Amino acid sequence: MAIDLDLLAKACAVAGMGLWLWPVVQRLRGHAPAGTAGAWAQIRSPLWWCGFVLICLALLLQRLAAQQTGG
Repeated sequence: MAIDLDLLAKACAVAGMGLWLWPVVQRLRGHAPAGTAGAWAQIRSPLWWCGFVLICLALLLQRLAAQQTGG
Protein backbone atom coordinates (compact mmCIF):
# COMPACT_ATOMS: atom_id res chain seq x y z
CA MET A 1 0.00 0.00 0.00
CA ALA A 2 1.51 3.28 -1.10
CA ILE A 3 1.29 6.26 1.20
CA ASP A 4 -0.42 9.21 -0.44
CA LEU A 5 1.83 12.29 -0.46
CA ASP A 6 -1.09 14.53 0.47
CA LEU A 7 -1.86 12.44 3.55
CA LEU A 8 1.81 12.37 4.52
CA ALA A 9 2.00 16.16 4.12
CA LYS A 10 -1.02 16.63 6.39
CA ALA A 11 0.44 14.30 9.02
CA CYS A 12 3.74 16.22 8.94
CA ALA A 13 1.87 19.51 9.24
CA VAL A 14 -0.12 18.37 12.28
CA ALA A 15 2.94 16.92 13.99
CA GLY A 16 4.98 20.01 13.12
CA MET A 17 2.38 22.39 14.53
CA GLY A 18 2.22 20.36 17.72
CA LEU A 19 5.98 20.41 18.18
CA TRP A 20 6.21 24.04 17.14
CA LEU A 21 3.61 25.23 19.64
CA TRP A 22 4.42 22.90 22.56
CA PRO A 23 7.19 25.11 24.08
CA VAL A 24 4.88 28.14 23.81
CA VAL A 25 2.02 26.32 25.53
CA GLN A 26 4.32 25.09 28.28
CA ARG A 27 5.59 28.60 28.92
CA LEU A 28 2.08 30.08 28.95
CA ARG A 29 0.92 27.45 31.44
CA GLY A 30 3.87 28.23 33.68
CA HIS A 31 5.41 24.74 33.45
CA ALA A 32 8.53 25.96 31.67
CA PRO A 33 10.65 28.70 33.20
CA ALA A 34 10.80 31.99 31.36
CA GLY A 35 14.20 33.02 30.11
CA THR A 36 15.98 36.22 30.91
CA ALA A 37 14.98 39.33 29.02
CA GLY A 38 16.44 39.33 25.54
CA ALA A 39 17.48 35.68 25.59
CA TRP A 40 16.24 34.65 22.14
CA ALA A 41 18.16 31.37 22.24
CA GLN A 42 15.88 30.04 24.98
CA ILE A 43 12.72 30.78 22.99
CA ARG A 44 13.86 28.62 20.09
CA SER A 45 14.02 25.20 21.71
CA PRO A 46 14.93 22.02 19.80
CA LEU A 47 11.22 21.10 19.75
CA TRP A 48 10.46 24.43 18.11
CA TRP A 49 13.05 23.84 15.40
CA CYS A 50 11.86 20.26 14.82
CA GLY A 51 8.32 21.55 14.35
CA PHE A 52 9.54 24.24 11.98
CA VAL A 53 11.37 21.66 9.85
CA LEU A 54 8.31 19.38 9.78
CA ILE A 55 6.10 22.26 8.64
CA CYS A 56 8.55 23.10 5.85
CA LEU A 57 8.61 19.43 4.85
CA ALA A 58 4.81 19.40 4.81
CA LEU A 59 4.75 22.40 2.48
CA LEU A 60 7.22 20.71 0.15
CA LEU A 61 5.25 17.45 0.14
CA GLN A 62 2.01 19.33 -0.50
CA ARG A 63 3.57 21.02 -3.51
CA LEU A 64 4.87 17.69 -4.84
CA ALA A 65 1.45 16.09 -4.37
CA ALA A 66 -0.21 18.93 -6.25
CA GLN A 67 2.23 18.59 -9.14
CA GLN A 68 1.63 14.84 -9.39
CA THR A 69 -2.14 15.22 -9.55
CA GLY A 70 -1.91 18.06 -12.05
CA GLY A 71 -3.53 20.69 -9.89
